[in-house]
Amino acid sequence: AASAVNRRCLDAHNVTSEDVALAKERLRRDFAFVGLTHRWGEAILLFHDMYGGKPSLQEFSNVRPGGAGGATQGPAGHYDHALLGGLRDWADAEVWEEAQAVFEATRRDTRRIFAAPER
Repeated sequence: AASAVNRRCLDAHNVTSEDVALAKERLRRDFAFVGLTHRWGEAILLFHDMYGGKPSLQEFSNVRPGGAGGATQGPAGHYDHALLGGLRDWADAEVWEEAQAVFEATRRDTRRIFAAPER
């Protein structure tokens, strides 16, 4: 994630702590919205709270569900981290944690009570 935020795709680069710091700074400063796909419904509501408009039921649909039992899926269709054999991408983990922190801070700063749209 750090190299994706700081460089073009497919550029060969060893990610440094400076890259990670820049990626985290850019998440906080340069992104108009940070949502989390595993908290899709909350992200949709937060987006509308920030930018207006009424959420529609279609926005809550999974339009790219993927196939059950895919190469990277474990039980219940969740990503299977065991496939990594214990490998942990420290840079990706730090940027991911920052994205979660940005999402939570934005969510705390809104006054909306999160609820599903009316049918």
